[in-house]
Amino acid sequence: MDVANNGDNASLGESGQTEMTMPTNMGNHPVTNCLESSGGDGANLTGGSKSRLRVGDDSRITAGDRSELFGGKRSQITAGDFSTLMGEEDSILTAGVHSILVGGDRSTLAMLWRDSDDKFRLIVAVVGKRGISPRVAYKISDKGRFARA
Repeated sequence: MDVANNGDNASLGESGQTEMTMPTNMGNHPVTNCLESSGGDGANLTGGSKSRLRVGDDSRITAGDRSELFGGKRSQITAGDFSTLMGEEDSILTAGVHSILVGGDRSTLAMLWRDSDDKFRLIVAVVGKRGISPRVAYKISDKGRFARA
């Protein structure tokens, strides 16, 4: 279900965690705060937790934990923990711990990792260098390195 669809150069405001909800039921636990939205080239989308956002080229998208974000070429994609981010060529993907990143050629992947001393580290890689392949899903291994998901 799309909550909003906008064309090129769209700018959608924040969804927040309470403004757009789609209540569903998972056993005795209702799931809310879901947002599905898309924008064309040059879009700026922001969503709360459990959002699913999709944009075209040269766009910026940001969402909270447990979100799925899809960006076109040269997009800036940021999400919280336990999220999945996919970007085409020359994109920048940044995520919290326990996320999965898929970048196109020359994309930059950055993800938080909690080490054995309970300190947070930012792990960064560039697609096409040091064994990081384009269009492959990566997570952070227990050793703090990008590994195929």
